[in-house]
This record gives sequence, C-alpha cells and structure tokens, in this order.
Amino acid sequence: MKTLSQIGEQKLIHEISKILRSKDPSVLRGIGDDAAVLKFDHKKLLLSTDALLESVHFDGQGVDLYLLGRKSLAVNLSDLAAMGGTPRWALVSIALPSRESLKKVLEFHRGLKSMADEFGVSIVGGDTDRSHSGWKITIALAGEADRPVLRSGARRGDRIWVTGYLGSSALGWELLKKGGRRQELGVRSRNAEFIRAHLNPCPRVKEGKLLSQKRLATSLIDVSDGLISDLTHLCEASGVGGRILLKQIPMSKGFFELCRKVGKDPYVLALGGGEDYELLFTASAAKGDQIRRAFRKLKTPVTCIGEVVGRKEGIRVLDERGRLARIVKKGYQHF
Repeated sequence: MKTLSQIGEQKLIHEISKILRSKDPSVLRGIGDDAAVLKFDHKKLLLSTDALLESVHFDGQGVDLYLLGRKSLAVNLSDLAAMGGTPRWALVSIALPSRESLKKVLEFHRGLKSMADEFGVSIVGGDTDRSHSGWKITIALAGEADRPVLRSGARRGDRIWVTGYLGSSALGWELLKKGGRRQELGVRSRNAEFIRAHLNPCPRVKEGKLLSQKRLATSLIDVSDGLISDLTHLCEASGVGGRILLKQIPMSKGFFELCRKVGKDPYVLALGGGEDYELLFTASAAKGDQIRRAFRKLKTPVTCIGEVVGRKEGIRVLDERGRLARIVKKGYQHF
C-alpha cells in the first residue's frame, strides 16, 4: 500500500473524489477546482474551505496574530477570486492550546474581521476546540458568481497570463528566516514589500470578477502552491500543456538583488515559491489588448507569460535562447 508522500496530493484528491462523487444535479462542479459550484435558487453558489496549521503553514514563535487572522481569510478569498466569484459568508473553526492567552486569540479575530470588512464578508459562525499541538485554523467560505471560471477551459493556442509579481512571498519568508523584522511592514524599506507579500497578502477578488464578468478568461486558478505546480493543475484539468517563457516571468523591483543576498535563485522562488495568491489564467490570443486595457483601469499589473500547447508537450519553461530551462523546485508539496 502506497503512502501519501508517494502518491502526492493530486492523486489523493483523485482517489477521494471517486468515493465522494455526487449525483446531485445541483452540484455543477464538485471536487477538483478552487471552489465547488452549486446551483441554488437560480444562482450559482460557491463553497470553499482551507486550513492553516501551526508548524506547517506558519511559525507560531513570534507570529503576528493580527496578520495571521488576515491571512487566514485571504487564502480562502483567493480561492473564490480564482472562480471569478464574490465572497459573502464565512465560518471559522479554530483549535487552540488551552494555555493560549485571550489577548492573542482576540487579536487574531480582529485581524480576521479587518480582512472580512475589506471584502464585504460576514463571519456567521464556526467552532472552537482544544488543540494539543498548536493552532489549527479552518475557514469555510461561501460566495456567488454569475459565470464561474473553471480550471478546465484552457484551449490550445490560448495565451497564459498572470497578475502581479511572482516569488515575492517566498522571498519575504526567506527574509524573515534570516532576521527580517515584521516591524518593517510599516516603513519604506527594500524588505518591507516582500515581507508584506508573505504576511499580509491581498487576494485578487476584483480581478477575478473582471475576468468572469467580461468573459476574458477561458480558465483560471490562483497561485498558491507555485507557478509551475498550479499551471500543472490547470493544464491537467483542461487536458493541455503549457509553454512558459522565463524572461516573461514578472518579478518585483529589487527582487533579484535581495534573492542574491539571501542566497536563493530568483527563478526558483518565482516559479516554485508559492503563496503569491496571484491569478493565473488563460485567454484567447485575440483578447490580449482587451485584457491589458481592463487591468490598466484596475491598476493591477498583468503579464502574458506563455502559451497553451498540446497535452503531449507537458509543462515546459524556455530560456531566452528557446532551450528547456532546468527547474529545481516545482512548487509546494503537501505530502
């Protein structure tokens, strides 16, 4: 019998989905996307859940509980953004060590509420329990979308796009590990942008809604595990391959210099670092100018980084000479 580390997360999800597959006609999209899509009272309801575990997703020592509260909801908001949806309601379940201070728990919930208020989300309930091994945070988020965008719509010849900049969160984590200070978030410093990207990400909800409402994207996913990993998920769902141009990968100003200072390959962080929570999407080649104009109005950077190709070509990253680039790290592995 194989272990989870041998089969990986995607194979595990595939095997579980065979057991749990629903025949309910109201389930328009079940397991296998960023959120489930349900038909409810002439509307399309989106449901998503995510968890953050101490010592797995965050370091409990010296963690800023306010920012942890914000990030806990942000990762769920990003899932609904990746469907082109509008988030509405959330349930929060949290397991805590019995010796944790009330002050810290309330600070976490203040951060949670601040993120909810920014995106019009009502926190309507949840559960609390005791934990014997650190914080365990699970959030279920519900929303709605007129035209949910799935991972499975990419077509050969489509262009591959990404919002914002990649690798910033991974670099922020490296800076924190090497003594970067959370206090730098409130000042202008070279480190602050990257530390902020890791501790206080901003989900691309308005960008996802734009892609859905204007019918610009043929497929959509958020970059949570890393560009290559999430592009692989999208391409597998669509039955296609993807070709990425290394020189087109968008990285923030100062990224290369700081990567060198912490001893990390900038392309490894940008392609496989994860937790960027940007949107990765495909679109018809004819939509390029329309996409650029729409995102210019939002003042959100957007970059065409490659092309959808045939399934047999798989996922390929090409350097400036058109040669296959060697990728050491392909993204976060849950098992």
